[in-house]
Amino acid sequence: FTVKEGGSLSVSSSTVTASEENGNAGGVFGYFSVKEKFAFNNQIEIKKTAQITGNTVGGLVGVLINSSDNNTVSVQGNEIDSSLNGQNIGGLIGLYSQTNAAADLEISGVKVSSTTTAVTEGPTYGGMIGLVKNQENALSYGYIKMDDSTSTLSVASGSTNIINYGGVIGSSLDGYFLDFGSVKVTVNDGIDGINCGGLIGNLESGVL
Repeated sequence: FTVKEGGSLSVSSSTVTASEENGNAGGVFGYFSVKEKFAFNNQIEIKKTAQITGNTVGGLVGVLINSSDNNTVSVQGNEIDSSLNGQNIGGLIGLYSQTNAAADLEISGVKVSSTTTAVTEGPTYGGMIGLVKNQENALSYGYIKMDDSTSTLSVASGSTNIINYGGVIGSSLDGYFLDFGSVKVTVNDGIDGINCGGLIGNLESGVL
């Protein structure tokens, strides 16, 4: 998947729905497994509040798997504006996972704005990434670097209880190393949740 030099991919006012019980939905990919070095650059833009619904949903990618041995997946300079509804919800990525410790995810210069109606019971919601966890049987830890980025997230009135709510990551499991530089987070008031944090809602294991 490439966008040619000088070209662009702009998704505006779209509706994306994954109707299956465990369906994945995203502004560009519902499910994307990367085995080589890959970059989402600023030629890709999701704007005018894309409506995205599924079990695991992200403004850019629903489920992103870095299955390479030692390569970087990068997200650089994208602007994402979406309305999301699901169980694992991320303004940028619904769920991120990697299979080898030497691989990593790097996010820089992105502006993400998202809203969730959270009509399903007990979702996890992160301004950038909803849920971070290993793939089944993967024993290695992961690495996420984030810098020079902005996350604006809100929960619509009348939404059901949110279990994990984080300005950057909703919930991080399995010992990931999280390297945050300059990240600005803006959230609305009156969040009804169990684990709520300005950066991470639930850091079950790992290092920040």
